[in-house]
Amino acid sequence: MFQTKNFLILLVLCSTVSFAQHENGFPFGKISYQELEMKSYPKDTSANALVLNEFGEAYISEQGDNHLILEYHIKIKILKSQGLSEGNFSIPLYKDGLTKQSVREINASTFNLEGNRI
Repeated sequence: MFQTKNFLILLVLCSTVSFAQHENGFPFGKISYQELEMKSYPKDTSANALVLNEFGEAYISEQGDNHLILEYHIKIKILKSQGLSEGNFSIPLYKDGLTKQSVREINASTFNLEGNRI
């Protein structure tokens, strides 16, 4: 059964295949029991969801195509069922004549704690 108090959404939106830990970031798919056991956020006990970690980086592709690559990573903790919508996202893309943006890859994971098991 779904337990909202022990539910964690880990969204990693990447435009590349690399999932290595970044200097300023966090590794994809890694969570802790402490994160899963969190039932409220002490600084705002009325919070429905909480961003635990977030970072992004942009760089020019090294494959010679001179494309700008943006990697965006976010880890969200859902504290209450009212916060489930915080796991939804949209990606606005630019399109003008021959120029258009595209998404290469999206990765996401969800975790919950049942008993002592993830």
